[in-house]
Amino acid sequence: MHAEERRAITKERIASGRLPIPRWISVHPNSGYMGRCDGCGDGIEAGGYTFTVLLRDEVTFHFHDECFDVYNTFGYRSR
Repeated sequence: MHAEERRAITKERIASGRLPIPRWISVHPNSGYMGRCDGCGDGIEAGGYTFTVLLRDEVTFHFHDECFDVYNTFGYRSR
C-alpha cells in the first residue's frame, strides 16, 4: 500500500468513528512495533518507522509514520 492510500484510509477511519479522535497522553516514536497499523490496517514491517500512541483511556495504538501524521493532525486540518 502506498503512503497516500494509508493516509486516506486513516482519515476515513477517524471521520467514521472507527478510530477515536486523537486525545493521546504519550507517544513513542520509532517504537519497533511489528504487526498491523491501527490507522490503515496495513502491515508494519521490521525496520519501518512507527509510532506507539497511548490514549487517555489506557488504549494503545500503533501507526506507520504517515498514518500517525494524519491521526495527530486530524482535528487541525481535516475537519
